Amino acid sequence: MSVLVQQQAESSLGRAQVPARRAWDALSQHGLPPSPRNYELLHTFFSGANPPLSECLGPCLATGATLTEEQASAF
Repeated sequence: MSVLVQQQAESSLGRAQVPARRAWDALSQHGLPPSPRNYELLHTFFSGANPPLSECLGPCLATGATLTEEQASAF
């Protein structure tokens, strides 16, 4: 593997890890069980892959707010 290809792969991996880490941290912060559904919801939010979801979920994750299991299951 060339150095350039390796650097691009490492850069891509680093970018992919950011929403994963933020999702995991949010699960803990909000006291949500680390179920596949909750992780997927938060990973999608932090990756920005679904703007309408981000718009709806953003206020629930605002500073000082707590996302409950009931709220998470509504998305």
